[in-house]
Amino acid sequence: MDIGVIAACLLLLALCGYFVARPLLTLQNATAGDVGIRQLNERKEQIYASIIELTFDNELGKLPDADFHRMRGELESQALAILEQLDQRGQQPSGGDIEQRIERELAALQLQTEDPITPQVAPPSEVDAATAKFCGQCGTARRGSDRFCTQCGAAFEKAS
Repeated sequence: MDIGVIAACLLLLALCGYFVARPLLTLQNATAGDVGIRQLNERKEQIYASIIELTFDNELGKLPDADFHRMRGELESQALAILEQLDQRGQQPSGGDIEQRIERELAALQLQTEDPITPQVAPPSEVDAATAKFCGQCGTARRGSDRFCTQCGAAFEKAS
C-alpha cells in the first residue's frame, strides 16, 4: 500500500473520532451553574404556563375560586423561589417588586399564547339574533361583513 493512502485513512479516522467525541468534550466543559440556570429558567416558564392554564380553567368555570386561589398562590410561591435563585446567580435584573415582575411576564406570555386566528365563541343561549355579532346556531363570532357563519355555514340575519 502506498503511504499516502494510509495517511489519508488515518486522517479520515481522526476526523471521524473528533466529530464523534466533540459533543462529549463540550458537555464536560459546561459548568454545572450553566445547566442549573437553564433548568431554573425552564422551570420558571413551566410555572408561568401552569398559572396561565389555571387562570383559563377558572375563567371557564372548570375550577372553583377557592381552589384557584390556593393553587395560584402555590405556583406563585414556587415562581418567587426560582426568581430569587436566579437573582442570586445574577441572571435576573435586580430591583422592583418580584410579584409585579411575575405579573408582567405572565401578561406577556398570555399575549403570545392568544391565537388571533381562532374565532371567539359565545354560548348559543347568550346570543342575541338582532345584534348578529355571533352566529345563532353555533355561537361563533361574526367577522366584518360575513353573510354566512364560517364555522357552521348558517346565514346571518341582516341587522336593522
